[in-house]
Amino acid sequence: HATGSCSTSVCAIASCDQGWLNCDTSVANGCESLKNSTGNCGDCGIICGAVHATPTCIPDVCGEAGGMTCGHGVCDPGWKDCDGMQANGCERDIRTMTDCGECNVPCLPGTNVTASCATGSCTVSPCTEGYASCGVDLGSCETSLNTINNCGGCGLNCDPPHAVPFCFDYTCTILRCRDGFEDCDGVASNGCETSLRTITDCGGCDKSCTLNHADTMACESDGTCSVLSCEAPWANCDNDDSNGCETNLRTLTNCGACGARCNLGNATSSCSMGTCAIASCNRLYDDCDGIAINGCETSLSTLSNCERCGNVCSFLNGNATCDISVGEDDAVYGKCALLSCHPD
Repeated sequence: HATGSCSTSVCAIASCDQGWLNCDTSVANGCESLKNSTGNCGDCGIICGAVHATPTCIPDVCGEAGGMTCGHGVCDPGWKDCDGMQANGCERDIRTMTDCGECNVPCLPGTNVTASCATGSCTVSPCTEGYASCGVDLGSCETSLNTINNCGGCGLNCDPPHAVPFCFDYTCTILRCRDGFEDCDGVASNGCETSLRTITDCGGCDKSCTLNHADTMACESDGTCSVLSCEAPWANCDNDDSNGCETNLRTLTNCGACGARCNLGNATSSCSMGTCAIASCNRLYDDCDGIAINGCETSLSTLSNCERCGNVCSFLNGNATCDISVGEDDAVYGKCALLSCHPD
């Protein structure tokens, strides 16, 4: 690897071939050292040592033609040449929060989360309790799990029926029920499930409508029970729904209808069937026309109705009278008698 010369009978090296050096100064082995070796880079004794990398000897593009300079090859694991300068090797640790896996690629901890780049890749620790990464901001635990839209988990909507929702301690609960509804079973997941406008739950849980003598009932918008119809023979005469159908329509003061009095003339009245009727007639009276409404209208002490209905009291050629008599049973009745004869 050299051009030799012989001067004064001594063998010498005139010049080394391109890329070779005579570093041991021995003529016998010529130019034994490569000029691009890491032990003699560009000249004898220049040893290449790269920081955090495999050292190399590379052409010096900025120097003289054929010149060599120290550089680096493959970087050690976890290191990288970020400034592009061969002389300082792989100067950047890429296991830091500012250079994570690559030059100038930061590993930024998101909201409510701790990040690490100890292995050269950005890793995220579990979210702080009560937070989660719901996909809005990757690498960040940006979402609180104590809201009605994310209650206890991502996308878990807290919306119980007929209720104002409230997410408490990551659990969907009921803040209050909407008007006309109540949470009677105590289960928050089905909300305020009970309508308070039914006859079984009128104005409150298990407050059933049980109005006196009412046949059908309703629950009004204000949560009170009302009467739709009454059991026979009862009626809601005072129009007070709270006491139900309070009036019996088979009494002499309310016979068949509210306020309808049963008080027949010359008789003892009865309303046992809801209709005003004659129980019995007073003494010397009878119901001769069979019409109950006018009571015992006929006196039995008249000549046309003497003692009984239609019994005419008369005598041939005489004057009659219908006297009032008292029988053995103390019954009082009219008795037909001859008052006087007509003159000849």
